[in-house]
Amino acid sequence: MSEFMSSYHEKVREYYDTNAKREYQRLFQDQYHQVEYLVTLHHLNAYLPEAGRILDAGSGPGRYAVYLAKKGYQVSLADISPNALTIAQEVMREEGVINKVEDFTEASITNLSKYHSNSFDAVVSLGGPLSHVLNSSEREKAVGELVRVAKPEAPIFISVMNRYTQLANIMKYTPEDAEQTFDFLRHGNHLHPETGVFTYTHFFTIQELSDLVLQHDVKVENIVAVEGLASFLKSEVNNLPEELFNKWVEVFIKLSSEPSLIGASTHLLGIVRKRLSYGT
Repeated sequence: MSEFMSSYHEKVREYYDTNAKREYQRLFQDQYHQVEYLVTLHHLNAYLPEAGRILDAGSGPGRYAVYLAKKGYQVSLADISPNALTIAQEVMREEGVINKVEDFTEASITNLSKYHSNSFDAVVSLGGPLSHVLNSSEREKAVGELVRVAKPEAPIFISVMNRYTQLANIMKYTPEDAEQTFDFLRHGNHLHPETGVFTYTHFFTIQELSDLVLQHDVKVENIVAVEGLASFLKSEVNNLPEELFNKWVEVFIKLSSEPSLIGASTHLLGIVRKRLSYGT
């Protein structure tokens, strides 16, 4: 591994170690962030098997793992941040579902070698872990690992951060970077973690995500918008009364598969299924 590759892996781990508590609260800090959680849950419930073992790869502090454990699944949590895994253990105990956890493993999604091939009835990688893998060959390796550990015909859920929606943040926070935006549109990499705002991140296009997963023997079930139109309406979503917020979540779910709107979402969620013939 090059010096830069090693350095950026450490920077990503350091960022999530430092912000592990904030990451656990992120999806519930306001109504806008709840949209990501609730739309994701809708699609999980649409494709998950009724029971079985699930790997949460890039689990962070376990927000989705708690939900899955409460639904009765046996879950394994893997993440690069030891602090996040510590919080996940505490949360699982507090929520009374520690008995539904098979293991907590410090690991990158690029190397899930602890887990045997064809082990899990479903694999989830939510919140954008794949977006923190900058090198294209490493991203291919990560998807290969997510597919490898899934059983044939198991669903695999991979969320990433969307390149075009990130332009709104560039315009809002650093409009002076307009000229550099053309390079960003080409490579999709945010390489300035020294700002303290975020860490090394690769932002995907829809086509890039589709092409990446199709390098493996999977069927693409869907690529959906997670936040969708809410991505550009944060303050409006946060100001909705609870009853109206719930109705608008139904709208966002309804529109999450609308092709003309998927590219307008902060996060994309790819839902693929490992083929029965995988590896033969």
